[in-house]
Amino acid sequence: MKKNVTGVVVGSLNMDLIVTGESIPKPGETVSANHFITIPGGKGANQAVACANLGATIRMVGRVGDDNFGKELKKSLSLNNIDNSFVLVDKKTSTGVALISVDKDGENSISAVYGANMSFPKKQLEAAKESLNGADFLLLQNEVPVELNISIAKYAKSKNIPVFWDPAPSNDESIGIMEFCSYLTPNSIEAEKITGLSIKTPEQAVQACEAISRSYPEVIPLITLNKEGVAVSFDSNAKIIKGFEVDVIDTIGAGDAFIAGLAISIAEGNDFINACNFANASAALSVTKQGAQTAMPNRNNVEDFLRTFIKF
Repeated sequence: MKKNVTGVVVGSLNMDLIVTGESIPKPGETVSANHFITIPGGKGANQAVACANLGATIRMVGRVGDDNFGKELKKSLSLNNIDNSFVLVDKKTSTGVALISVDKDGENSISAVYGANMSFPKKQLEAAKESLNGADFLLLQNEVPVELNISIAKYAKSKNIPVFWDPAPSNDESIGIMEFCSYLTPNSIEAEKITGLSIKTPEQAVQACEAISRSYPEVIPLITLNKEGVAVSFDSNAKIIKGFEVDVIDTIGAGDAFIAGLAISIAEGNDFINACNFANASAALSVTKQGAQTAMPNRNNVEDFLRTFIKF
């Protein structure tokens, strides 16, 4: 199996402003909260940190504003051993931020202002293409311009680099990425938007995976189902791969941990089921701590966790 894989993440960098309390306020409601913290985030940067923690060499491609949040986010990448030389500074737009409310059960709601993440000058695509030299995989989400995602996915496919796409947040315009995608990792809500099917049970998630496989035979769909695991369709076989029961602190970044674990395990040459188990374990451990990047498990954590459940 290949070790020391190299990956590229093209995606968002946000500063997460997190409030935790008993409940998430309803429209028009004010609630008393318990705690406030500022943590580097953005789905792209979250995925980059998750991959780096799992042992991959990672290059991050994105944009920040010329402000304190932008400086902090670039510094955070460097501290996590991520190459931030492809993160460009936008002098006209502020750094992206996300306002996150987390309840006592770890569920969350998020309002994001993407700022510089949504700028798309020509040099951003040039930086993204340059970053893919020698890469083993590419990770994408929907917090950057659709045109950038589609262009870099097309370029990666032309170079035989697998594209892993987490279609979050949902965006109808982004469906064009499917033509160049290798692995798709929506949650049930995002999968409903892609398929038009109702997904309320694991069995319905399996049916949705089968529908995606029929429409896009070159794409392997994996619909994440929190503690129930993941519904998958591969080699004409659709099934549920069970997840792991853990004590949940908050669910921020679980999807990012999942796709990072999946991409690295597949790039290393592991079979699909083992890669899914590795991804499920990465996601499970990520929800046992607060935050996103601060909660991403390292390689030893995941392997030790798996040994308690699965014989290698």
